[in-house]
Amino acid sequence: MRRPLLFLLVLSACSREPASRALADPRASGSPDAILVRLPRVGGTAKAYRWATDSVLWESGPSASRVERVLAFDDEQGSLAFIDSRGAPGRLDLRIRAAELTSPTPLTSLASADGWAIFGVTAKREVSRVTPSGTWTFRPEPVPDVLVPVSDGSLVLAAASGGRT
Repeated sequence: MRRPLLFLLVLSACSREPASRALADPRASGSPDAILVRLPRVGGTAKAYRWATDSVLWESGPSASRVERVLAFDDEQGSLAFIDSRGAPGRLDLRIRAAELTSPTPLTSLASADGWAIFGVTAKREVSRVTPSGTWTFRPEPVPDVLVPVSDGSLVLAAASGGRT
Protein backbone atom coordinates (compact mmCIF):
# COMPACT_ATOMS: atom_id res chain seq x y z
CA MET A 1 0.00 0.00 0.00
CA ARG A 2 2.89 2.37 0.75
CA ARG A 3 4.54 1.93 -2.68
CA PRO A 4 1.54 3.08 -4.75
CA LEU A 5 1.12 6.11 -2.50
CA LEU A 6 4.82 6.92 -2.72
CA PHE A 7 4.67 6.54 -6.53
CA LEU A 8 1.72 8.99 -6.76
CA LEU A 9 3.51 11.46 -4.51
CA VAL A 10 6.64 11.36 -6.70
CA LEU A 11 4.56 11.77 -9.86
CA SER A 12 2.74 14.80 -8.49
CA ALA A 13 6.02 16.34 -7.30
CA CYS A 14 7.51 15.98 -10.79
CA SER A 15 4.57 17.48 -12.66
CA ARG A 16 4.72 21.00 -14.07
CA GLU A 17 1.61 22.15 -12.28
CA PRO A 18 0.47 21.38 -8.75
CA ALA A 19 -2.08 18.56 -8.73
CA SER A 20 -4.43 20.51 -6.50
CA ARG A 21 -4.57 23.38 -9.02
CA ALA A 22 -5.17 21.06 -11.98
CA LEU A 23 -8.08 19.45 -10.16
CA ALA A 24 -9.54 22.65 -8.75
CA ASP A 25 -9.33 24.81 -11.89
CA PRO A 26 -11.34 23.61 -14.92
CA ARG A 27 -9.44 26.06 -17.16
CA ALA A 28 -6.35 23.87 -16.75
CA SER A 29 -7.95 21.31 -19.08
CA GLY A 30 -8.42 23.84 -21.89
CA SER A 31 -12.22 23.88 -21.56
CA PRO A 32 -14.26 27.09 -21.88
CA ASP A 33 -14.36 29.43 -18.93
CA ALA A 34 -16.25 27.91 -16.03
CA ILE A 35 -18.86 30.09 -14.37
CA LEU A 36 -19.89 29.80 -10.74
CA VAL A 37 -23.44 30.94 -9.95
CA ARG A 38 -24.07 31.82 -6.33
CA LEU A 39 -27.70 31.73 -5.26
CA PRO A 40 -28.70 33.68 -2.15
CA ARG A 41 -29.54 31.48 0.81
CA VAL A 42 -32.17 33.88 2.14
CA GLY A 43 -33.20 35.58 -1.11
CA GLY A 44 -31.81 38.69 -2.74
CA THR A 45 -29.27 39.08 -5.53
CA ALA A 46 -27.91 36.04 -7.39
CA LYS A 47 -24.40 36.52 -8.84
CA ALA A 48 -22.25 34.76 -11.43
CA TYR A 49 -18.45 34.70 -11.13
CA ARG A 50 -15.65 33.55 -13.40
CA TRP A 51 -14.20 30.40 -11.77
CA ALA A 52 -11.28 31.01 -9.38
CA THR A 53 -11.70 34.81 -9.38
CA ASP A 54 -13.74 37.32 -7.46
CA SER A 55 -14.89 39.23 -10.54
CA VAL A 56 -18.67 39.41 -10.87
CA LEU A 57 -19.81 38.68 -14.44
CA TRP A 58 -23.53 38.87 -13.87
CA GLU A 59 -25.98 40.02 -11.20
CA SER A 60 -29.73 39.47 -10.98
CA GLY A 61 -32.13 42.03 -9.64
CA PRO A 62 -32.79 42.09 -5.89
CA SER A 63 -36.00 40.09 -6.31
CA ALA A 64 -34.51 36.58 -6.35
CA SER A 65 -36.39 34.21 -4.06
CA ARG A 66 -34.71 31.91 -1.60
CA VAL A 67 -33.86 28.80 -3.62
CA GLU A 68 -34.87 25.56 -1.94
CA ARG A 69 -33.86 23.17 -4.75
CA VAL A 70 -32.40 23.43 -8.24
CA LEU A 71 -34.38 21.47 -10.86
CA ALA A 72 -32.17 21.77 -13.95
CA PHE A 73 -29.85 24.01 -15.98
CA ASP A 74 -29.97 24.73 -19.72
CA ASP A 75 -26.47 25.74 -20.79
CA GLU A 76 -27.58 26.77 -24.29
CA GLN A 77 -30.37 29.08 -23.10
CA GLY A 78 -28.56 30.13 -19.92
CA SER A 79 -31.57 29.22 -17.81
CA LEU A 80 -31.65 27.64 -14.34
CA ALA A 81 -34.98 26.23 -13.10
CA PHE A 82 -35.51 26.14 -9.34
CA ILE A 83 -38.07 25.72 -6.57
CA ASP A 84 -38.28 28.55 -4.05
CA SER A 85 -38.80 28.22 -0.30
CA ARG A 86 -42.62 28.30 -0.72
CA GLY A 87 -42.55 25.47 -3.28
CA ALA A 88 -43.16 27.73 -6.29
CA PRO A 89 -41.21 27.19 -9.53
CA GLY A 90 -38.83 29.87 -10.72
CA ARG A 91 -36.24 30.54 -13.38
CA LEU A 92 -32.93 32.35 -13.27
CA ASP A 93 -32.19 33.64 -16.78
CA LEU A 94 -28.52 34.50 -17.20
CA ARG A 95 -29.05 36.17 -20.59
CA ILE A 96 -31.46 38.86 -19.42
CA ARG A 97 -30.27 39.01 -15.79
CA ALA A 98 -33.61 38.08 -14.29
CA ALA A 99 -34.68 35.81 -11.47
CA GLU A 100 -38.42 35.37 -11.21
CA LEU A 101 -41.18 32.97 -10.30
CA THR A 102 -42.67 31.32 -13.37
CA SER A 103 -46.16 30.24 -12.36
CA PRO A 104 -48.89 32.41 -10.84
CA THR A 105 -50.56 29.29 -9.42
CA PRO A 106 -49.00 26.74 -7.06
CA LEU A 107 -47.72 23.54 -8.68
CA THR A 108 -46.77 20.19 -7.18
CA SER A 109 -44.61 17.33 -8.52
CA LEU A 110 -42.26 19.91 -10.08
CA ALA A 111 -39.70 18.65 -12.58
CA SER A 112 -37.50 19.92 -15.41
CA ALA A 113 -35.01 18.20 -17.70
CA ASP A 114 -33.50 21.28 -19.28
CA GLY A 115 -34.06 24.37 -17.11
CA TRP A 116 -36.27 25.85 -19.84
CA ALA A 117 -39.53 23.89 -19.52
CA ILE A 118 -40.86 23.36 -15.99
CA PHE A 119 -43.61 20.77 -15.48
CA GLY A 120 -45.98 20.53 -12.52
CA VAL A 121 -49.47 19.50 -11.42
CA THR A 122 -51.99 22.29 -10.68
CA ALA A 123 -54.59 22.38 -7.90
CA LYS A 124 -57.18 21.47 -10.58
CA ARG A 125 -55.23 18.21 -11.15
CA GLU A 126 -53.96 19.32 -14.56
CA VAL A 127 -50.41 18.93 -15.85
CA SER A 128 -48.89 22.31 -16.64
CA ARG A 129 -45.81 23.11 -18.76
CA VAL A 130 -44.33 26.55 -18.09
CA THR A 131 -41.73 28.06 -20.45
CA PRO A 132 -40.66 31.65 -21.11
CA SER A 133 -42.57 31.51 -24.41
CA GLY A 134 -45.85 30.30 -22.90
CA THR A 135 -47.79 27.94 -20.66
CA TRP A 136 -50.08 25.04 -21.52
CA THR A 137 -52.09 22.63 -19.40
CA PHE A 138 -53.97 19.40 -19.96
CA ARG A 139 -55.97 17.03 -17.78
CA PRO A 140 -54.75 13.43 -18.01
CA GLU A 141 -56.61 10.42 -16.65
CA PRO A 142 -55.53 9.37 -14.10
CA VAL A 143 -53.73 12.27 -12.43
CA PRO A 144 -50.00 11.49 -12.38
CA ASP A 145 -48.08 10.96 -9.17
CA VAL A 146 -44.71 11.61 -10.80
CA LEU A 147 -43.66 13.69 -13.80
CA VAL A 148 -40.51 12.61 -15.65
CA PRO A 149 -39.36 15.12 -18.27
CA VAL A 150 -37.11 13.71 -21.00
CA SER A 151 -34.31 15.63 -22.69
CA ASP A 152 -36.07 15.48 -26.10
CA GLY A 153 -38.93 17.62 -24.73
CA SER A 154 -41.41 14.83 -24.08
CA LEU A 155 -42.90 14.04 -20.69
CA VAL A 156 -43.55 10.68 -19.02
CA LEU A 157 -46.44 10.56 -16.56
CA ALA A 158 -46.50 7.90 -13.87
CA ALA A 159 -49.66 7.16 -11.90
CA ALA A 160 -50.64 4.41 -9.49
CA SER A 161 -53.80 2.49 -10.27
CA GLY A 162 -54.52 -0.16 -7.69
CA GLY A 163 -51.44 -2.38 -7.59
CA ARG A 164 -50.19 -1.16 -10.97
CA THR A 165 -48.19 1.86 -12.12
